[in-house]
Amino acid sequence: MMNGNGYSREKIIVKTSIIGIAANVMLAAFKAAIGLLCSSIAMDTDFGEMTTGK
Repeated sequence: MMNGNGYSREKIIVKTSIIGIAANVMLAAFKAAIGLLCSSIAMDTDFGEMTTGK
């Protein structure tokens, strides 16, 4: 189904999902880099929890 400006709902959902996944990957990389640069156990642990889902 098309909305008023020609985009289908499914395309908007896919685009939003891709943007969300990309943002989370960049956040994980940033947190890992900061944790390694600062030798922060808390940041390293947070990154580990973020990537394993535990």
